[in-house]
Amino acid sequence: MENNAVDNPGKGLGIASMILGIAGLIPFSPLAIVGLILGIVSKKKSSEVGASAGMATAGIICSIIGIIFSIIITSCVICLIAANS
Repeated sequence: MENNAVDNPGKGLGIASMILGIAGLIPFSPLAIVGLILGIVSKKKSSEVGASAGMATAGIICSIIGIIFSIIITSCVICLIAANS
């Protein structure tokens, strides 16, 4: 049985990035930003050894979606608060 962690040092960071990107869908949460950073680091580490960066790419995409969603929700909440004041 092969040890993929040795073959691809960025795989664990890619998984963490994807999880944080999904968790970043919670409004007012900075998790998506941390997920984006981990995804970029993971992609860099994977490309250094020539390994697949699929998890890192998925983590980056999930994190970007989480950031966009958080910005939209935050903007809506600010608008609603301003409209009711």
